[in-house]
Amino acid sequence: MTKLFKNGKQILGFVLVFAVLAVSLFTGAVVTASAANSVLYWDGTYTVPTDTNADGIYDIDSASDIAYLASKTESETYDSKGKTYKVVDGVKAIVMQPESLAAIKDKTSAAEVKAFFDENAASAKVWQVVGYNGKYPFQGTFDGNGATVYGMYNDWDQYTASADWRKDLYGGLFGLVDNSAVIKNVAVKNSHFTTNTGFIGPIFANSASDGWNAITANKGTGNVTVENCVSANNYIRITSGGHKANAGTLFGSSNQDYAKVNNCLVYGNDAKNTAFTKPDTTVGLDLPLCNLKNEIDKNDVTNVIALGTTPYHQYDFGWALFVQDTGGTGSVFKNVYTDQAIGDFMMYSGATEYNSFEAANMGGLVKVTDSGVKGEGAKTAAAALDWDTVWFAGANGPELRVFHNISTTIYADDAKQHYYKCLDDGCNVTSEKENHTYEKIGVDYICTVCTHKCLHDAAHGMVATESDGDCVTSAGSYVDCPCGYAPYVPATGATPPVGHSLVHHDADCGHCQKNAKKEHWICETCGKIFLTDDIWAKMDTAVDESDLVLDLGSHKPGIDTEGKIVIYDDETGHWYICSVCDGKLDTDSNVIPDDSAEAHDYDQGVCEVCGYECKHDFEPTGKIAVVGDCNTDELSEEKCKICGLVGTTVTRKAGHEMKLIAQVDPTEKMEGTKAHYECELCKKVYTDKSAKTPAKTAELVIPKLVPENIDSLMATVKANNSGKPADTDSSSQSSNQQSSTTYNSTSTPTVSEDGLVTIARTSNVTLESEGKVFPDDAEVKVERINDIKTLEEIKGSVKSVAKKFAAYEITAQSQNAPVQPTGKVMATFNIPDGYNLDRVAVLYVDDNGKAEKLNSTVDKATKTVLVELNHFSKYVIVETKAKSANASNAEESTINWTIVWIIVAVVAVLVIAGGIVLLFLLLAKKKRA
Repeated sequence: MTKLFKNGKQILGFVLVFAVLAVSLFTGAVVTASAANSVLYWDGTYTVPTDTNADGIYDIDSASDIAYLASKTESETYDSKGKTYKVVDGVKAIVMQPESLAAIKDKTSAAEVKAFFDENAASAKVWQVVGYNGKYPFQGTFDGNGATVYGMYNDWDQYTASADWRKDLYGGLFGLVDNSAVIKNVAVKNSHFTTNTGFIGPIFANSASDGWNAITANKGTGNVTVENCVSANNYIRITSGGHKANAGTLFGSSNQDYAKVNNCLVYGNDAKNTAFTKPDTTVGLDLPLCNLKNEIDKNDVTNVIALGTTPYHQYDFGWALFVQDTGGTGSVFKNVYTDQAIGDFMMYSGATEYNSFEAANMGGLVKVTDSGVKGEGAKTAAAALDWDTVWFAGANGPELRVFHNISTTIYADDAKQHYYKCLDDGCNVTSEKENHTYEKIGVDYICTVCTHKCLHDAAHGMVATESDGDCVTSAGSYVDCPCGYAPYVPATGATPPVGHSLVHHDADCGHCQKNAKKEHWICETCGKIFLTDDIWAKMDTAVDESDLVLDLGSHKPGIDTEGKIVIYDDETGHWYICSVCDGKLDTDSNVIPDDSAEAHDYDQGVCEVCGYECKHDFEPTGKIAVVGDCNTDELSEEKCKICGLVGTTVTRKAGHEMKLIAQVDPTEKMEGTKAHYECELCKKVYTDKSAKTPAKTAELVIPKLVPENIDSLMATVKANNSGKPADTDSSSQSSNQQSSTTYNSTSTPTVSEDGLVTIARTSNVTLESEGKVFPDDAEVKVERINDIKTLEEIKGSVKSVAKKFAAYEITAQSQNAPVQPTGKVMATFNIPDGYNLDRVAVLYVDDNGKAEKLNSTVDKATKTVLVELNHFSKYVIVETKAKSANASNAEESTINWTIVWIIVAVVAVLVIAGGIVLLFLLLAKKKRA
C-alpha cells in the first residue's frame, strides 16, 4: 500500500476519484431507468443484460443490451439458453443509432429509409450480428414488451468486412437463433439490411439448430417461435450470390429448423433479391414473408396480415417449395391474409418454367385489399383474427394491441362522430370514426354508444329549410338535425291554413283485363290523394296513384267438350288460355305471367303435368360411369340440357399397345428391374408381348448387389479383440444376387416327390414342410443379411467357432403380425463357394446374440446343407475353425490369458509401490544421520 500511495494526498485523490466514479455509475443507472419512459438510443457500445430484480428475467433497459445479445454473444461465450430477456416497462422506441440520427424513427416508407441512410452512411452505426460460424446462437426468450426497434443499418458496400467475412452475410434484429428461441412482442421498423449473399430478415436472419458446426443439439425438438411481431418500412436487398431463398420480410430462413409464427403484421417493406429476375420482369426476385424448412406439416404460420409481400415464393430457382401440400393436410398457412395475388406457384430453373401448385391448394390464405383492412372493415375482411384482445382495427390499417395503450372507453371526437384511440403520448393510432347513434331520452337526444348529447346546432349538422306552407300548414321553416330532432317553426305573421278542398272518387270494380281501384279523395288545392274525407288530414298521409290499384279479377280457363281444362304446350313449357281475355295463364297460380309458359316438370324426359316428351339435347358431364381398359368398353356419362335426363355413351377402346421395357441392372445402392412389357394405354405390366401373363412388381425386382468391398467395410467398422482387422466372410462375393423374397402360402404350392410342400424359395434357400404350417394369408420372407452393422454383431457371436459365415433372416407375417410355423420346416441352404465341406455347420443366433449349433446334414454332391427348424429367426452357415492341438476352445484360451495378464499387472504395481516406499525410508534415514 505504501508503494502504491506515496503520501496522503494520493490516497485522498484515489478516494475522490472512486467517489466520483461511484456517483457517475449510480447517476447513469438512474438516467437509464428514467429513459424507460422515453426513446432509447444506441451509442455503439455493448452491455451484458442483468437480472436486476432477481426474478429470473434479464432486464433490457438500454439499446446496448440488445446490441450485446445480437452481436457479442459469440466472441464472449455468453450462454443465452433458457434465459428470458424483457424490455423494461414504458419503453416504446429503441433507435439503434445515436440521437443525432433520431429522424430515422419518423420515416414513413422504405424509400425514405433508404434515402436517409444513403445521406448519413458516414455517421450511421453499423449493425453486425452473430453469423455463419456462430457457436452461440440466441437460444432464449426475447420479449420486446411492446417496444419498436428502429434504424438498424448494415450495408455490404458501406462497411469493412469482419475477420470472418461470412458474419457480414447476416442481417436482422438477431442473426442466428436455434429452435428453442422465442421472439415476441417486438416491432422492427425503418431499418436497412443489404448483403452480397446471405441471410436477411428483420426479426432474425437464420435458424439452424444443427448448423454447419453442430452448434446445438436441439434439432427436431421444437420450433423457433415468432409471436406478436411487426416488420414495417424496412429496406431489404440481396445483391448477388446463390442464396435465393434465405431472405424474407418477417425473418430470413428456418431452413434447418421448424418455425411457428403467430399474430404477426408485415407491411411497407421494399424487399428484393436483385441478383435474379423473374422470367416476365427485370425488377428482381420478390422476397416472401419467410422461408421455411421443407417439411411443411411441422411449420405453423397462423393469424398473419402480410401486405405488399407474398407468404410464399411466387418464383423460385430450384430451392424448396414453401407452400402447403396438395393433399390439404398439414397446411402451413392458417388465417393468413395478403393483398398479393394468390395464384399458381411458378418454378423457374434454367430454361424451363412450369406450374407447381394450383391456387386451390392455398386454402389457408385469404386475399384482401390494402384499403379493405383499414378501419372497422378489417374485422370483416380478416374475420378469423382476435380483434377483441390481440388486434386493433386502426383507421389507417391493422395494429397489434401490444404496441399501443388502446382506450377501453370510447372517446367522443367531435359533435358528429366517436372513436377509440391509443393513449400513449404522441401516438395517433385511432379506430375508424363512427357516426353517433342518437336516442331521444326525455327532451334530450343522447348517443347510445358514447353518451354524447346533441346540442342541435350547426356543429352537429343542424339545417333549417324554409317552407311556403300548404293546405294544413302555415308558412315557416323545417329544422332538421341528424340526431332526429326536427321541429317546424311557423313564420311570424303567417296566414292560417284553410284545409283541403277534397273531391270524391268512387271505387272501380275491375275484371281480368282491367284493374280495380279503391275509393279516394283528391285535393283541388294541393293535388294530393287521400283515403279519407278529413279536410285537415296531414300531408304525410297522402298516397300515390299506385296505392289505389287492386288486383285483377279472376280469369276463366278454357275447357273442352268434356269439361276438362285444356292444356297447351310446346318445347318451352305449358299453359292455359283464359276464355275471357285469351291471355296465357300459369297452370298453378291462375294469373297472367307476362304471356309466358310455365316450365315443364320432367320425370325421365316426360312432363308430369302435360305429358310433353322432351326431344333431348345431351352433353357430356365429364364423369366416367364404367371405367374401361384396352379390352373393355368405357361408358361416359351424359346429361340432357333440357330435362336433365342422365344417360351414357360408349367409348370403345382398342387392344393393348405393348412396349418392351429393357432390363435395368442392379447396383450396390439400387435394385434392378427385369425386362418386361407395359401397355402404353392402360399401363398394365406383362411378362410376354401377347399380354397373356400379368407380372407382379415383386417378381420384376432384381436385388441390390452386395458391395465387393464388404470385407474392408466390416473391418473398418469394428476390429476384433486382438486389435487386428475383423474376420470377413469370403462367401459374400458369391451371393451378390441374394435378396429378400416374399412368398404367399395361398399361392399354388410345389410338392416334391417325397411329399414335402415348398413354402418359400430363393436363389440360396428352400423352405419345405410336410403339411400346412401357416395361416392362408401368411407371407414368408427369406432375406440374406448384408447390413454391415448386423453382420458385425453376428460375427461377434460366432467368431469363436467360425472362420467364414453367411447369415440369413427368416420371418413370417399374418395380418401384419409376426407368426411362427406350427410344424417342422426343412431348410436347405446352398453352401457358399470356397467353403470346406467337411467343416460346414448351421448356427442359430437368438435376439441376445447367443449362438447355438444345430444338427445338420451336408450333401457334398449338391453343395447344400439341410437343417430342421421349428421356428424362424437368424441362421448362419459357417465354415468352422480348425482346432489346435493345444487348445480346444479359443474363447476360453483368450479368457485365461486375460486373467494371467491382470495378475501380472497387479504384481507389477505392487512391486513398484514397494520400491517407492523403500526409497522414501532410506532417504529419511540418511537425512536424520
